[in-house]
Amino acid sequence: MAATDDTPMGKVLCSTVLWVNGNAGKAIATICVLTVGIAQLMGRRKRTTSLRVVIGIAILFGAAKLVDMMNAGANPVCSTI
Repeated sequence: MAATDDTPMGKVLCSTVLWVNGNAGKAIATICVLTVGIAQLMGRRKRTTSLRVVIGIAILFGAAKLVDMMNAGANPVCSTI
């Protein structure tokens, strides 16, 4: 099976995955956690909202690794992950 980044659309999708898992994605996730945490401390957010944000970020960063694990040693989805 060919790698996903062999096609133009595959290159765009792999670039997006690399961007999200890179420094820019980590900075955005940190800002989100800080914002929700401060809002919760001020009493403007519920705990469930904060929990949803943290779980969403964990899923976002863990998705590529999960797909690679399910791929069971075949070609990686994106060659640079």
